[in-house]
Amino acid sequence: MFVKTLTMKNWLFIGAVVWFFTSCKKSTDDNTITKERLTGSYKLNSITMKAGSSAEQNVTDNYLTACEKDDITKLNSDNTYEYMDAGITCNPPGNATGIWDLPSQTTFKQDNEVFDLDRFDGQILQISQTQVQFGQTVKTTITMQKL
Repeated sequence: MFVKTLTMKNWLFIGAVVWFFTSCKKSTDDNTITKERLTGSYKLNSITMKAGSSAEQNVTDNYLTACEKDDITKLNSDNTYEYMDAGITCNPPGNATGIWDLPSQTTFKQDNEVFDLDRFDGQILQISQTQVQFGQTVKTTITMQKL
């Protein structure tokens, strides 16, 4: 029986190969936007508007009362959503339900409203709509924080 002895050079080579293959890690940060990743509860951060070439403005206070700003939207895995009057209760309460969908990586749909999905990083969900109002292009952006 012939036993081959390994030289120091062979050991170094084997060690380098083992190190190379075990030190390479695949990225665990998957930024793919999926229904599963979107599922969860969200609280509104802001509503902004940009009309034509004007600067973007935060209009949250113009559109929502104090009792609406703390409400929660829950996107369920069965593509239903619940809008829950949380914190300061409105009179009457603003609870609602409906359906949502993710037709593509860049489109978010809630009931019959279609939004551009501008950003989702696992925590911040940002959707927008662009419309022409009084002859001027207006972009409305809604930013929400996942809870």
